[in-house]
Amino acid sequence: TTQMVKEGPGIAWDDLARMLVALKIIKTHYPSLEDSCNSVIERWVLTPIEVLYQPDKDEEVFKEVKASPYWDYMDASFGLWGYRNEPASLWTSLKNKMYGLFSRGEPDYYSKLLIPESYILEAIEIGQTESNKEILDLIHNLQKARYESEGIITCISEGDLDRKPWFVYCGLVASEEGSAIWPVVGSIWQDGEGYPEYRFISSKAAIAWQALKENDYTRLSYDLIRRKALNYQFGFYTGIYEES
Repeated sequence: TTQMVKEGPGIAWDDLARMLVALKIIKTHYPSLEDSCNSVIERWVLTPIEVLYQPDKDEEVFKEVKASPYWDYMDASFGLWGYRNEPASLWTSLKNKMYGLFSRGEPDYYSKLLIPESYILEAIEIGQTESNKEILDLIHNLQKARYESEGIITCISEGDLDRKPWFVYCGLVASEEGSAIWPVVGSIWQDGEGYPEYRFISSKAAIAWQALKENDYTRLSYDLIRRKALNYQFGFYTGIYEES
């Protein structure tokens, strides 16, 4: 309905961010559509987005947004349209243990998990910044380190499953000493449970890493999904379960 209600998830800021990026790309590459794209944004009331950058206001309403691993992607996408742009203003930097990356225990999904999806999207769709490159380098090195330590090709991302809970988020956790690195898989929308048995090598992540950082390790995961996850009639499957 068009009526405001207190219950319910409200606006999905990360999905709105994706739309802003898409509209910016369209109007940049197709100047004849610039007015149409601008008219979409002009119809929206986006002034309240400023609240996202003021942690002392509407704490409960924006709790999920400020804890989201998509924060930097959202920040950059709104910045494309001239809205207040303060990269990582709430999260500082990796040097200050962004997202609580170095954890001594199993993480809760938004505060202690490094999820690569948003940083990959930011690099491909918007362009790399120094901080984005720093995070992607860290994720790449952690994945490579797990492979070198355990012999398991590691290339993670969120994705669909062929069984319950049907969709999972996958991120990386490392010990503070860097001696243990492991992917954590969980469903935050269904039951909040972890599903370590569903760790998988992501097809879309393998393709993206090959495009962003072509090297011996990215080719290893890319070649693997081309051999085992590509159906020439239907395209790529989500990925390959580690156990298989």
